Amino acid sequence: MGSALLQLVSLPLAAKVLGKTEFGIYATISMTITLIVLLELGVGPALALGISNANARKDRNTERKYYTTALALIAGFALLGAAIVGVVISLVPIEVLFGANYAGLESVMIPGLVVGLCLYTCELILSHTDQTREGYMESNHSNAWGAVGNVLSAACVGYIAVSGVATVQLLLIAVFGPHVLVRVTNTVFLLRKRAYLLPKVENFERKIAGRILKDGLALSVSYALTVMVEFNLCALIVGRIAGPDEVAMFQVFVSVTIALNGFILMIMSPMRPAVIDAWAKGDRSWILSAVSKIYIYTLAFALLAGLGAIFVGPWALPKWYGEAFAPPASLFVAFSFYFLANAWRRCNQPLVVSVGRVIGSVKYTLFEIGLTILAAVVGMYYGGLTGLWLGVALSITAATGWAFPMIFWKAIRSVSERTEEGDPGEVSNPVTT
Repeated sequence: MGSALLQLVSLPLAAKVLGKTEFGIYATISMTITLIVLLELGVGPALALGISNANARKDRNTERKYYTTALALIAGFALLGAAIVGVVISLVPIEVLFGANYAGLESVMIPGLVVGLCLYTCELILSHTDQTREGYMESNHSNAWGAVGNVLSAACVGYIAVSGVATVQLLLIAVFGPHVLVRVTNTVFLLRKRAYLLPKVENFERKIAGRILKDGLALSVSYALTVMVEFNLCALIVGRIAGPDEVAMFQVFVSVTIALNGFILMIMSPMRPAVIDAWAKGDRSWILSAVSKIYIYTLAFALLAGLGAIFVGPWALPKWYGEAFAPPASLFVAFSFYFLANAWRRCNQPLVVSVGRVIGSVKYTLFEIGLTILAAVVGMYYGGLTGLWLGVALSITAATGWAFPMIFWKAIRSVSERTEEGDPGEVSNPVTT
């Protein structure tokens, strides 16, 4: 709810106050700095898996080692990424980095990049706590603090928008600052409850670091990399080809996607652990029943959202963000195709993880990423944002859109065959199989 409040209410207010160009600058900076999450290399999800296994065995020593080792890796990668970005923005002219359309905007871009980079680096390091909580089956704590952060962000953005003092730097502080504060608080409460986790140098273990990186890379490719390419990298492509005004428009559709994806997450979050449990037990009939419901609910929602975008979007968007944001109707049609393809992938992706086929799916994800980058460049160059969203939709359809369901149903058939032969099989590791 807090995320939807931020994406659908507060940011449009800020866009009206800042204007299309400055909001595009904010979006460019935001998309640029969050690219450093790629250097996290999936450490967080692998940490959650390690903590979960150690906690099930009541092995506090291993819990300590996973906590400290993963913290060192996340902090090291995040600080390395921040340092690289810092050196690049200090040495390379802005127009070389982002395109000729950004020439003369150094006075806004550079301070904004520095402020945003500092805040997001802190937030990325502190995300370690969220993944630790997940390992202890305490995601409700992180979700609660995350909701508080979203509401505070929405309130701060709304305040600076209504007060008329909005600037790019203030908007970045309002969006990222509250999340840093609530994650610090979440960390304090975690360590008060589990003081034995307090990081110590002797708890860092190279063997565990290697295991975390091995498992994390597969998860990183499957989840983080596709999001980074479709949102962050595509935003930079839009900026280079068309400038900050079009990045502002792109950001609007990204915000809508994030808000809508929250509803898909509500469907998938309770289902995934249940499917994992049923998979471990070889309960094929329950999986078939659950997955049919997932497909019906997800696709019905995606179709309704797409139809809403096509028929309501052209009228609502200018009223929502301001008259400067009035794209052609074709853009809403292309976006609807994208969201339908995205929803189909997002309901199949966790199913592939649940049956332990992550590594087997990586090649299809990498193929999709390559297609997406090519389609984004060609689509944006020849068809603007309409061409970009349509190209990304076709890339998803041509790769993971058919591959993920194929991998999942192949795994389900293998369960059926083993059951008929009287062999329940072994539980698959959701990451390394």
